[in-house]
Amino acid sequence: MILTINLFYKYYRSIIEAGLLYVARSPFFILEKGKKKVYFENTEKKDKYLEKHSGTKFLVKRMKGIGELNPEELWETTMDPERRKLFQITIDSIESTQSLLDTFMGNDPSLRQKYIIENSSITEKDMEL
Repeated sequence: MILTINLFYKYYRSIIEAGLLYVARSPFFILEKGKKKVYFENTEKKDKYLEKHSGTKFLVKRMKGIGELNPEELWETTMDPERRKLFQITIDSIESTQSLLDTFMGNDPSLRQKYIIENSSITEKDMEL
């Protein structure tokens, strides 16, 4: 995703500035019980669901991106206009945007990991799975 955003930032910035670039977020976790699937965007929501359904055994799948979803899961979570979650890509300032792109596109993976942990619902525990 960051590669695509970087492409638009460098070569098609006017699309971002016009508010026309969106990203669809796929789930981070899928819990399966038989044919039933429940999708979660973060560890906290998954853990709350598991607490509420303690005693029920689920197959827990951690997803790293849309490439791990089968076509049915991709439609249900990311493509279906009725259920997908879209996030608009915006530029607050050129300096902070360039700094973020340098963090994500640079050669030091620890900077990316630190940023992700500090700015999302992903925990260090999630990164170790």
